[in-house]
Amino acid sequence: MLRAVEIYKMLPSGDQWAQWSSLWLPLSDRCATTWTPIGTAMRWRPATWYSEVWGMNFFWPGRWYALHVKYAPDGHFEGCYCDVVTPNPTWTSDANEVRYTDLYIDVIVDRSRQVTTKDEEVFDWAMQRRPTLRELRDQTYRARDDLVRHARDWSGPFAAIPQQLNRTDWADFDPTSAEFAAACAAQWRAEDWRGES
Repeated sequence: MLRAVEIYKMLPSGDQWAQWSSLWLPLSDRCATTWTPIGTAMRWRPATWYSEVWGMNFFWPGRWYALHVKYAPDGHFEGCYCDVVTPNPTWTSDANEVRYTDLYIDVIVDRSRQVTTKDEEVFDWAMQRRPTLRELRDQTYRARDDLVRHARDWSGPFAAIPQQLNRTDWADFDPTSAEFAAACAAQWRAEDWRGES
């Protein structure tokens, strides 16, 4: 069985915006990846709801983004929500939590791979109230632009994201087993885990 991990989405103020339970999916030492099953309670500050999709969360060390990918119950790609964040630390699959700081700006990829961005005005508003964010402005917008470019080309961090999951029973695997290694090899290519910006 995969190990549990709690994911916390924090705001630059230090306030918690969201929390949900996930499972470590040890696919690559280049990227901390988790699997969020259908039915998981998604506790966000405005409300709590229960996920109706499978989820994968990708955190590349030192990168200014976190990718949250949704898959329909049958495994088809449903979209991707990309948070621009302060650079991710290095997490390993023995960590009990992942805590990251969201910088408000998001890149959204829909099921047809159309790309939009949102919440730039929220970042600019927050920057006026929290001057320390001004130091992050250029890198935040550069990260947004890089994500948009990669999403349109399906390159960089998006190269690791399949359009169809071969299976959705990842929670049942022993991650040290040969069966898990074979299932991963059938789904992902090792060279796609670079997550380059």
